[in-house]
Amino acid sequence: VSTAPEGYGAGIWSRYPLVDEWRHDGYCAETLSARICVPGGRQPLVYAVHPMPPWPRRPGDWWRELGLLRQLLAKIPDDIGPVIVAGDFNATFDHKRYRNLLNERYQDVAAATGAGMLATYPAHKPYPPVIAIDHILVADAWPRSVRTIELPGSDHRGLLARIAL
Repeated sequence: VSTAPEGYGAGIWSRYPLVDEWRHDGYCAETLSARICVPGGRQPLVYAVHPMPPWPRRPGDWWRELGLLRQLLAKIPDDIGPVIVAGDFNATFDHKRYRNLLNERYQDVAAATGAGMLATYPAHKPYPPVIAIDHILVADAWPRSVRTIELPGSDHRGLLARIAL
């Protein structure tokens, strides 16, 4: 966990031990990664990400951070094992910079499972969430299902996914 004010912190929680914990520099909000020591199975490398939104900040910060994220994912060796990237991407499928993260290696769990658009934001209004800016991407893993869940006190709904390693 790396704390920061105003939603800029991040964390990775697991029922299994975490190793190889990293804080990645260059992002306005915390970007973290760790390997999860799943007993008797493949050990996924997990990223918690939160690129800056294009508004009310400058869109250039958003473009830069999604570009940095794309570079970070491209540097992960193909033979490293399962990779799970989750967080508030502040982007929908309508954004080319988000779609640029998806390729023959990385797939969006909602798209891969046929779950459709899973609106997650805003969850703190008197109406249901209207945009899908929270995502889970996987590489060398097989998404089985995904759905939104309520997170009391949060302005986002969460995503709960079942992923076979």
